[in-house]
Amino acid sequence: MVASSIPMNPKLFFRLLVAASLLFAIAGVLVAEFSGNVSEDWKTLAEWNGHGGIYDRLELCNLPTNMVGLIAVSALLIAFLLCILGVYLGLFFFWRWARVGNVAVTILFLALAPFSGLIILFPFEAGLYDLTMLCEGAVIALSYTAPIKEYFRPTSAT
Repeated sequence: MVASSIPMNPKLFFRLLVAASLLFAIAGVLVAEFSGNVSEDWKTLAEWNGHGGIYDRLELCNLPTNMVGLIAVSALLIAFLLCILGVYLGLFFFWRWARVGNVAVTILFLALAPFSGLIILFPFEAGLYDLTMLCEGAVIALSYTAPIKEYFRPTSAT
């Protein structure tokens, strides 16, 4: 039996792409944070990450020293992460609003990218983010084309 003769369930394939997109993004963040032994050259390059971006000029990356500011920044970060996780959960379960939410989050990331300044990524980290973007593009494209778009249609309980 040839493996290509077994058809893939479109619903399962879409869910795998959603999960893969989220997992590749999380892996990219973890690789960046826990890069292990890095040469001095790479450490020097990594110090330039974000240089020239608007976030440096506005000093948004510096955490506030007072408790109220720290709580406010933490609450915004947690709300943003919960929003992204909610969108992915919605895509996984084919909730109608999740398609628009996913496109909105993707547009937000694209709109903010030019203001990020110089971006320095380790090679493996860059590869993971590339895989994330490939999966994310496939998720957006498939969520608006048949047969996947049919799963997002509301069902009538008559």
